[in-house]
Amino acid sequence: MKYIKGLLWLLVFLVMAVIYNFSAQPASASDKASKNITKKIVNILPQTKKLPEDKKQEKIKNMDGTLRKFAHFILFFILGIVVFLALLVNLNFSSIWRLWAVCLVICILYAAFDEAHQLFVDGRSAEVRDIAIDFTGSFTGSGLIMLILKK
Repeated sequence: MKYIKGLLWLLVFLVMAVIYNFSAQPASASDKASKNITKKIVNILPQTKKLPEDKKQEKIKNMDGTLRKFAHFILFFILGIVVFLALLVNLNFSSIWRLWAVCLVICILYAAFDEAHQLFVDGRSAEVRDIAIDFTGSFTGSGLIMLILKK
């Protein structure tokens, strides 16, 4: 059990490091990476893979922002899960609701830190909307674990 406790905190810091590294990319590198992923998706989806190149480029442009926001959600969904589990096995909370509240505070503080950090990265900005998306991901991920534990 001792190893699981440490492993969970390691996972928390690993997920945080991944998020930090994505946020540390200058806007041009982040945009290029994002568009490359979007292009791969457009090229494999049945409804878009046979489109002419100009239409594909339009789809890439239209889908890229949504996929970037979805990536925010997924990364913080994972963070919410690992923070919740790390708190659950490492600390003794009087109620599962208090544990969940602490988990959500940690996640939203990290989301705010992540956005503030981007103010110092070339071409990046901080967006309150991204904090809301991040929080929603954390809420959903940790909430899923809450539901599983309650059943």
